Amino acid sequence: QSFLPEKSRRFFAQQTIRCLHFDSSGCLWIGTDENLSCYNLQTKEITSFSPQATDSSRLSFSYIRCLWEDESGILWIGTYGGGLHLFDRRQQRFYRIINRPEDSSSLPNNYINCIIQDRTGVIWIGTFGGGIAKYCEPIKKKFTHINQETRGGLAISANIVFAILEDSHGQLWVGTYGGGLDCLDREKRTKINYCHQPGNPYSLENNHIRCLLEDSSGFIWIGTYGGLERFDPRRRIFSHFRHDPNNPSSLGHNYIRALVEDDQSLLWVGTMGGGVDCYNPQKGVFHHFRHNPSDQASLSDNRVTSLLLDQEGYLWVGTSFGLNRLDRHSGHVVRFISDPGDTESLSNNRILCLYQDTKGRLWIGTYGGGLNLFNKKTNKFRAYHQKDGLPNDVIYGIVEDDQGRLWISTNQGLCCFDPNQITFRNYNASDGLQSNEFNSGAYFKNKKGEIFFGGVNGLNIFHPETMPLNQLPPPVVLTGLRILHQPISVPSDTSKKILQESIEVAKILTLFPSHRVVTFEFAALDFVAPEKNKYAFKLEGFDEEWNYIGSQSSATYTNLPPGRYVFRVKAANNDYVWNEQGLSLKIWKKPSYWQTWWFKVILGLVVIWLGLVVHLIRTQAIRGKKQQLERINVQLGEEIKSRKQAEKELKKLTNELEKRVEKRTRDLLEAKNRLEKEIIQREKISAALRHSLKEKEILLQEIHHRIKNNMQIVCSMLNLQMRNFNDQQIQEAFKISLGRLRTMALVHEELYQQKLFTAIDFNDYIARLVEYLKKIYSELENRIKIKLAIDKFYLDLTKAIPCALILNELLANCVKHAFPPEKRPKGLIEISMKKKENGKHELIIIDDGIGFQEKVDLEKTSSLGLRIIHNLVQQLEGEIKIDSGLQGTKVFISF
Repeated sequence: QSFLPEKSRRFFAQQTIRCLHFDSSGCLWIGTDENLSCYNLQTKEITSFSPQATDSSRLSFSYIRCLWEDESGILWIGTYGGGLHLFDRRQQRFYRIINRPEDSSSLPNNYINCIIQDRTGVIWIGTFGGGIAKYCEPIKKKFTHINQETRGGLAISANIVFAILEDSHGQLWVGTYGGGLDCLDREKRTKINYCHQPGNPYSLENNHIRCLLEDSSGFIWIGTYGGLERFDPRRRIFSHFRHDPNNPSSLGHNYIRALVEDDQSLLWVGTMGGGVDCYNPQKGVFHHFRHNPSDQASLSDNRVTSLLLDQEGYLWVGTSFGLNRLDRHSGHVVRFISDPGDTESLSNNRILCLYQDTKGRLWIGTYGGGLNLFNKKTNKFRAYHQKDGLPNDVIYGIVEDDQGRLWISTNQGLCCFDPNQITFRNYNASDGLQSNEFNSGAYFKNKKGEIFFGGVNGLNIFHPETMPLNQLPPPVVLTGLRILHQPISVPSDTSKKILQESIEVAKILTLFPSHRVVTFEFAALDFVAPEKNKYAFKLEGFDEEWNYIGSQSSATYTNLPPGRYVFRVKAANNDYVWNEQGLSLKIWKKPSYWQTWWFKVILGLVVIWLGLVVHLIRTQAIRGKKQQLERINVQLGEEIKSRKQAEKELKKLTNELEKRVEKRTRDLLEAKNRLEKEIIQREKISAALRHSLKEKEILLQEIHHRIKNNMQIVCSMLNLQMRNFNDQQIQEAFKISLGRLRTMALVHEELYQQKLFTAIDFNDYIARLVEYLKKIYSELENRIKIKLAIDKFYLDLTKAIPCALILNELLANCVKHAFPPEKRPKGLIEISMKKKENGKHELIIIDDGIGFQEKVDLEKTSSLGLRIIHNLVQQLEGEIKIDSGLQGTKVFISF
């Protein structure tokens, strides 16, 4: 039955109608091989749209294959050869979408067969020969994106955004890298660009903007790579502040990274190289706070990257080397530096952003160290990293929304972090972000709760409360089954025993004992962003908790015990909405034959039978053992009788032995008494001998003392006699004699002062002898040094006196002849003496004097001293060797 007027029927009778569609306004759209028509059921009017390939706002292809209207009233028109057309009835214009071979995200081809929308809002487009295309951009895009290509008057001047500000009048200011400063009116959709104008002193001086601030007076402050700017919105002129090396009150550095205004209307400026400046608008001067290597209470670095004025009035300064807390009144700085050995210190010294939330918590974003939370009570830090859920450890910006969540920009996307629940939710470019790479300092939140982030491809704007969410829980299905890593499909001879139907619709799975490894593959039927679907699985009867595996879409179990299980899978869509019901599959793991009940019964019976057999064998063995024991008992009875007889004989022998022992004991007691009397007698004799020895020791000590005193008296008399002679040769002879006497006296003095009267400590003796010679010969004190290397040992009296006299003669000879003042004003004498392993002693005297002019023959020498030395060495039964030259003399004596 036709409801078209006769004229319309004649019009369509000449065409092939391919598709019909009633739109939301009650109009009937008719697609034919030649054009597109709209029939108004109320006015009975037909509007035809004929193709015009030259006009981009008109239909460009005539062959219409399918029609569909979306929720916004846009009519989708699929053509056979001309791609896809979208008709906006309000603007009465067409938009054409075609295949672009160079763009993999465009239509597969231009032959459209059908269009449909699923329950999640994804639009599916069927083509002829090109497969199926999916369009879900309006659902996925959660963020408004503004860049240079944005239509409608809001395109910014450059894509790289480093600063964002919405002023008190609702104007959006965007600082770009290279494009200057943009002022956007989002309601009127207009833009004003401020950039450098050569020759205009009131224009912006630098087009590379780094930070923005509106002060309490309504001025806009702009930090650039080339100085500080102040913009007057009423007069629309810029004032410039630059670093002047000749003016200490000027700006500290021209690269500005951060701006903050305090409660006294002072402007704090963070510079990249000049530390922190405080600008007083009333005085027009800058006060500087800089790094001082010798002052730990100064800034840790002059490269300032961020500033924050906290609720207590402290100014926090983030730098390229550490975090600083600045007391604005005293100028005192407390530093916080990363310590690799302390996990509760700052995780990285390179600070990119600072933020204090509504609870007063201080958050620090670092380059490579993730997000840090500062504990004011303990001065400790808690770090959150990529492994905890962040998209990346480079934190560019932090903003808190009205629900207390932190929105964090990184160089791998955007993160929504709930600090109370410690949960992370990450977004990337597929969700509508300008790019995964954001910029430090490019973040802002306005009074409406809207949040702004800037990056390398423009900026994003969103309101967390009104972000579109995919609220539909995704259906989840099993897509595959692998046993021992081999896929199982139905029908097949192998799978018939395992599955009765395809795994996609199966309700029960049977596993055999040989199926040691089983893998389930599954999928969530949500195609908005399938790469962001999440999964969790659980095997009831085996797992106690759910296994959350992220985007992994398979689960593997190995060596399951026999029994009945239920495998469950649940999934979440791209907005973390979980299908808690999920799917379930019953599993029966058959036991091996040795695990069945009948095998266990048979095994039990076998065990019982074996027990009976063992019992019979054991009983027979016990009987044989009993007979053997009886024979052994008889033998033991006979042995007992013989042992009793032996015991009687042993007792008799024991009595006889005891008598002998008693007699021997009496003899030993008598011998003991005789021995005790003899010991007492010997002790009396020993005491008498000790008393006699003590008297002899006292006598020897007295003798040595008297000999020493007598020699001292002789020395004193010779000394007095020496003073009566003025002849130097006579006095020298007296000195030599005095030295020899004193040498012998020292030996007796050593013997007198120690407990051992037959030997002396020669190490100590030589040291005392050298000290005495220093007193006699003043040269030893002034010109000649003596170096001693004497081992610790004792010499008996028969060797001590000759050895001491030899040493005295050699030292006296060295002092007199080896160091004449005109040839050797200064000299060194080395004395060493040690005891060898063979028991002999070795005495070595070395000097660096002038040496002997001729070879010395001790037996024929005319020198009295050398003859004395030769005789004394023979007395010691020793050997002497003298080696003399221009470098000095070495004397080796062995005895």
